[in-house]
Amino acid sequence: MKVQQSYDSIGTTQVKRIKDSYPSSLKSSKVTDYSWTGNHWIPPPGVPTFTPSQMRGYFSQKNVLFIGDSIGRRSYATMFGMMNATDWRDVDVNEIDSSRIIDVNKGRRIGEEVCSNKERQIFNSTFYEKLCRDLPALNTTGTPAYDGHGDESARETGGDSPLLSHSDSSKKGKFDYIRMNCYGEIHDYFSGVGAQERMSRPNSTSIVEDYDLIVISMGIHDIIRGRKCSKMNNSTIRDPLERLNMTLSVLQAVSSPKLQIVFRTVGFSQGSSASSWKMIKGTNDIFERMDNQTSQEEHTDLATSNMTMVDWGTVISRRSENEKRISGDIKPHYGLEARLLFAQQLMHSLILADEQIPSSIHKIEEMAGD
Repeated sequence: MKVQQSYDSIGTTQVKRIKDSYPSSLKSSKVTDYSWTGNHWIPPPGVPTFTPSQMRGYFSQKNVLFIGDSIGRRSYATMFGMMNATDWRDVDVNEIDSSRIIDVNKGRRIGEEVCSNKERQIFNSTFYEKLCRDLPALNTTGTPAYDGHGDESARETGGDSPLLSHSDSSKKGKFDYIRMNCYGEIHDYFSGVGAQERMSRPNSTSIVEDYDLIVISMGIHDIIRGRKCSKMNNSTIRDPLERLNMTLSVLQAVSSPKLQIVFRTVGFSQGSSASSWKMIKGTNDIFERMDNQTSQEEHTDLATSNMTMVDWGTVISRRSENEKRISGDIKPHYGLEARLLFAQQLMHSLILADEQIPSSIHKIEEMAGD
């Protein structure tokens, strides 16, 4: 997808250096072109398997908010565990898959972790579940500082691949999560519907000031719990595709050159295959329409939306049914390999989005420097 990259943290020279460093095979790759050997996913030819140190090098220079249900929380927690593992070359399963890691703050019960950072807009808010964490600070080269263990190469370069790191001297590294189960919750929150009912929550205008990247990682509540998720926009909307369309429209309006929003396609559960495929196709169709709109706006220098899709659903579909399923603790959940796939696809998608920074974003930088 052609998107706009948050430009306040990346100068023109740095963008060109990073883009020129990408192998042509990565530039032309598709995020859905992953294959499987057993339960091990294989990246498209020429696309690297991104390592924990590379991920930390990338995300430590951003401020990130994950929004999702329990599937989203588990993906978030696995990624955080990878980036903060004791040894990047030997990440233990318990560091990224134990219940104390992936179910932290589940229903505010399991190992509750209080969001105590008053600098956060979500501090002391009434979100059902929330986590606010910081990734380790960077050294003067703009890459993760070596911390005395793990990847020895990180001591020299700050990570496996400097081309994945964006230089930025301002404070970055927020890596946060809030729970929302249904598209309607996201739509109403970011559109301001029912604001009086959320007096103990920061409004969406305030919360986006904390972040330059929001990752929407929803499960299948809108499919299997349609009645519960049908409340939206002060009305009842029973068609999940309509709720999806309305939500993506609001997110597109919220996104900007300074706020990139990533949206992940849904997975599957027993008996939900047809409905999941309908939602996956619908998401692809909506993003194609938004992509065409953005392409047209670029010619008039009006492009402002900054949306990226991660089509995890299409790839995980091959490991979602019957005996082939990568199973989790309950039917809608997946096991570790599925979450590692999402972490890989997310990095892959973000790098492709960085590669496709349109020329209009350079004009925004030029105007800011005047």
